[in-house]
Amino acid sequence: MDDNTTLIIGGSGGIGSAIAKDLALKNYKVIITYNNTPRQIDSSIQNLKLDVLDTENVRKMFHSFKDEREITNLIYCVSSKIEPKRFSFKEWEDFETHLNIQVKGFFNVYKEFHSTLNENSKARVVVVLTEYCFGKPPTLIPDYVSAKYALMGFIKSLASEISPSKCTFNMVSPGPVKTNLLSNFPDKFLEILAEKNPQKRLTTPKDVANAVSFLLDKNSENLSGINLLVNGGEVFS
Repeated sequence: MDDNTTLIIGGSGGIGSAIAKDLALKNYKVIITYNNTPRQIDSSIQNLKLDVLDTENVRKMFHSFKDEREITNLIYCVSSKIEPKRFSFKEWEDFETHLNIQVKGFFNVYKEFHSTLNENSKARVVVVLTEYCFGKPPTLIPDYVSAKYALMGFIKSLASEISPSKCTFNMVSPGPVKTNLLSNFPDKFLEILAEKNPQKRLTTPKDVANAVSFLLDKNSENLSGINLLVNGGEVFS
């Protein structure tokens, strides 16, 4: 079995595809999942359709890996599109949508992944959060921020409970990244964010991919429970 097979949940998105491309170039065996539209990144990268909220779909996917390969790295970078609007116009369903994708989705995926681990496993789990998990969050997106905070608490709890010798859990928190996730934000708003950043630019998917690659490297095996800020110094931890 490969010792570097990486499963990227949400690998068809802007950040996920950048991670997939970066790892494939570094000779990782990469599998990505998509929910709506597959994204052909490289002929060596396998695409699988997955609904993280469908427990049977998730179970069948991991069962299909049995006897074929061992997934040694799990990357979770799934998110719903952000709809910026004042709290008075938010409904509980808005919060529920993000909480389901972030927390329930990860629960379903990790539950099955954990069942595949054995006493000799040296698995790595990396979850993509947001810089808004630090300091003062922005207005208009309390549903998204709340869900990311909930997922951060989940990951830290797993890092505390499960032996680092078996599985490490780390997080990457990027600043705003211009992907489809932010398609509801006007370009002028994104330009203002870039101008405020110390590096005068937004975080790129490649910036996030570099951080994930670092956390998967064998030289990072002693890291667990950390949250890397990738935002050009806009927010400090």
